[in-house]
Amino acid sequence: MKIQILMSAYNGEKYIEEQIQSLINNKKDDMQLSLLVRDDGSSDNTVSIVKKMQKQNLIDIDLLEESNIGVTKSFLKLIKMAPSADLYFFCDQDDVWLANKISMAQRAMRDTSVPELYIADYYLTDGELNIIEECAFPKEKKHTLLQILFANVSPGCAMAFNRALLQEMQRVLPEDVPMHDLYALAVAYCSGKVYHIHAPLLYYRQHGNNTEGVQSKKINLKRIWKKQKSMMKKSENHTAELARLLYAEYRTFISEKEQKNLGLIAEYKNSISRKIRLLRNNEIYYSGIRAKVLTFEKIILGKY
Repeated sequence: MKIQILMSAYNGEKYIEEQIQSLINNKKDDMQLSLLVRDDGSSDNTVSIVKKMQKQNLIDIDLLEESNIGVTKSFLKLIKMAPSADLYFFCDQDDVWLANKISMAQRAMRDTSVPELYIADYYLTDGELNIIEECAFPKEKKHTLLQILFANVSPGCAMAFNRALLQEMQRVLPEDVPMHDLYALAVAYCSGKVYHIHAPLLYYRQHGNNTEGVQSKKINLKRIWKKQKSMMKKSENHTAELARLLYAEYRTFISEKEQKNLGLIAEYKNSISRKIRLLRNNEIYYSGIRAKVLTFEKIILGKY
């Protein structure tokens, strides 16, 4: 089976070698394992480390040295240029995969003709891989489309997907999305199937340079204030644009309720009444109190 891993790297010299080694540790005899790294303009030793591991020839590693465009657009570019394979993974530069991550995703595959996305549980850790908590998705709970668009339901590093989903993402690929992983999950939800692997398959490392990731449930007022200030400086994050795209492409595949919700999101900035209707929908408040406060503020300020 052809396995293609997509990694965006930026100033990742501290952890990237450990991460790539964990990918190598996943290789089995029945796998043709390839890693495509797009370096997003690193100024440290990231590129030289990747080149060193290329020379080891333990797995196929292709390296693209390009200018800085940011993590989301970098992953969108990887989606656009991804080589043909049977199974794909998004990969962060600073995590560590358990040795069965790829094989477990292989087992989760069902229908190669249908766009499928597989989400694994994971361990949230600090910079030294000390486990903060196990992030497990409840077996009895399913995502809704609103939760996908407004909540950090799953990080991309916990996702895998088949060729049919890659081709569908390539077909409708926009220039901007809120995040590449949210885009993948939304397209899978609307056009195919989303499955959960109820086992932790990676250490999701949190440290000072990747604060956009999932955070512990413990309240940290300093982090909340920092995130609020960052949000105030940012322009919209393209959620409304994505809702318009999903409605245009997939309205015949989703329920009437979901069609109405997409229409509301697409036009919520046009009136106070639409913002209030959106705020009153409990489905957008998927996470804890910190996320709820930020969601409320971003809707009021038109930041989605």
